Amino acid sequence: MVALRLAALWLGMIAPAGGPGGEVISDALEVLVEPDDSGYASSELRRGDRVRVVPGAGAGWLAIVPPSDAFDWVDASSIRAGSDGGAEVVADRAPVRSGGVGAKIPGPPRPPLPRGTAVRLLDRPALMLGEGPKARSWRAIAPPTGEVRYVRADGVRPDPSATDAAPSGERERRRGD
Repeated sequence: MVALRLAALWLGMIAPAGGPGGEVISDALEVLVEPDDSGYASSELRRGDRVRVVPGAGAGWLAIVPPSDAFDWVDASSIRAGSDGGAEVVADRAPVRSGGVGAKIPGPPRPPLPRGTAVRLLDRPALMLGEGPKARSWRAIAPPTGEVRYVRADGVRPDPSATDAAPSGERERRRGD
C-alpha cells in the first residue's frame, strides 16, 4: 500500500503535503529555485495567487510547494516512458535541470534522480541541446516529490489557519471571475 501511495505521489495524482497557506500581495513575485535573489527564476506569481508554505527556508524567504506551472528537465536517455504519461528512471543517476517558463535553455542542475524513481512527463516539446553525436534530448517532468521553490517572504501574506491552501500559483475563484 505504501508503494502504491508513493507511486501516486510521484505521478502527481496526490498533492504534496503543504503547511499553512498564504496569498501573494506583490504585483509580481519571482519564484526561485534557491533562496537567493540572484538565483534562477523559474516562474512568477501574481497578486492573489495562493501558495502552500513548507519548512526549509531561511530568514526573509518562504519555501513553497512548486507552482502549478513549475517543471524540470530530465535527460531523456535516462528514463523509460510508460503509456500512462509517467516514466521511470533507468540510469543510475538521471541528470535533472530546472525548467523556466519562457526559457529556451534549461536552468541550473537539480539533484539527480536515482534508478527506479517514477516521474510524471509533461506535455511540452522535448528540448535538444548540442549538435551531432553530442546532442542530448531533455524531457519536461513535474517537479519530483519534495522539491520546493522559494519566494521572498515579504511578498506573501500568511494565512496560518489555511492548511489546505490551493496549490501554489493558483488564484482563488472570486465572485465574478
